Amino acid sequence: MYSLEYLQVLAGTQTPVVVLGLKNGDEVLKEAACCGDNLLDAVFKAVNKMTDINAKFIECSLKVLMKGRDMMAEAVIHIAVNGGKSIGRGTSKDIVEASTKAYLAAVNNLNGNKNQKIFPQGKRIPGQLQQVIKAVSTITPSK
Repeated sequence: MYSLEYLQVLAGTQTPVVVLGLKNGDEVLKEAACCGDNLLDAVFKAVNKMTDINAKFIECSLKVLMKGRDMMAEAVIHIAVNGGKSIGRGTSKDIVEASTKAYLAAVNNLNGNKNQKIFPQGKRIPGQLQQVIKAVSTITPSK
């Protein structure tokens, strides 16, 4: 499962740049630096580059969970990969970090559940239904 090791952003009126480092379990992966149309675009490009997943960003929602000095942001990210969809959620005091964690959670939902099939609409198939599908797929049609 991928997790965020560090995140560095450079933002302003010019092209934003993101440098991030990921871990995959205990293994620290190389860092990636990417530019994008905005900070989140740069983050998503960097994650895709490091995970070898060509996910397509669909939607992001951000909300503030608490106000004042204890403010926390929650991001929910929807991605699409090979016709399937995945959703991830992340929280942090920083909205870019929360969004990065949410994107990684969506990627992990795809990777961490290799035994689960995903409907084209992105919904997971329950375990018992998976067994039925597996059993039916082994049946040879009679002639």
